[in-house]
Amino acid sequence: MTISNATELKAFLIQNFDWILDIDYIEIMANTLGVYEYTKPNDLDKLLSRIDTHAAYLATQPISHEMPLFWIIE
Repeated sequence: MTISNATELKAFLIQNFDWILDIDYIEIMANTLGVYEYTKPNDLDKLLSRIDTHAAYLATQPISHEMPLFWIIE
């Protein structure tokens, strides 16, 4: 399975969040959003909100712009 956008990522997380191990979560975030995490958060709703905020920021950047390594939370 390939996750190609934030909507697909959120749908995957909603269905599988409880079963994803920390190591798998870290890999998923790095491979989909380029965000580096050290552990899976406890709150799915906060994570989904972070994904929305981060994706909205990325949508405003030119394609040639480097992706941030950490969450955009503002």
